[in-house]
Amino acid sequence: MGSYAECWLDSLHVGSTKNYFDSGLMQLFRASDKRVHKCAVKELPRPMRNWADYVEDPEKKVDVVYYIAAAVLVKDRLELKGYTLETSKRAFHETDASRGEGIRRGNCRDGGLL
Repeated sequence: MGSYAECWLDSLHVGSTKNYFDSGLMQLFRASDKRVHKCAVKELPRPMRNWADYVEDPEKKVDVVYYIAAAVLVKDRLELKGYTLETSKRAFHETDASRGEGIRRGNCRDGGLL
């Protein structure tokens, strides 16, 4: 079955991996943010149940380890790493502008759809 890692911002699913976790992402959390949940697959809370289709026995007990932190704490930790709102906006606009230039030149891989 393997190990799964998912990243959520409240109810927004950001991404997931199997048999891998992003060490950069983990730097946003502290040991005190760690939670361990052991229960039958069928009793897992949403969204932790998303991968449960791969488990044949819904009565099987599984260990779920997750990290949870308040958004304001994660925001502060991101800013300490240099990810401020201003740098994010600048990076977005630079990327958006370069994609627009590629479209104007006809070099867009996705057929010009943004």
